[in-house]
Amino acid sequence: MTERVVVKILTFKVEIKLYDKTPKGVPDHADGGVYDDLSLDKDHDAFKIWFSFARGIPTLQTLVHECWHLYMTILSHVDNHEHTFEELNNEVYAYCFQDIFYAVFNAVICSKTYKRLADEDDRNKQQV
Repeated sequence: MTERVVVKILTFKVEIKLYDKTPKGVPDHADGGVYDDLSLDKDHDAFKIWFSFARGIPTLQTLVHECWHLYMTILSHVDNHEHTFEELNNEVYAYCFQDIFYAVFNAVICSKTYKRLADEDDRNKQQV
């Protein structure tokens, strides 16, 4: 099963795909990923991020890691110049990353896939 959630970040759509299995074409140990560019298709243009639940609920570290890649991908699309660490260490960038992380995190923990696995985990703990 694949669950798809679309959120708005800045002026862009971000498509979040949640997979029960590891998607085709990526290593079995991969728990998430970001496509490198803005995807244009007939339905909508969107940046795309995905997470696999094949090995359980993705960790917070995985969510943060992939959100960082998503953030850098969006920045690359918006502004082609190289950013210095001093420039990125600015509140406007911090708040933007915070908003991206919140939108992705919220989409994941509110998903049917997450709720199903969390319920299964709770049932398994009660049986022990």
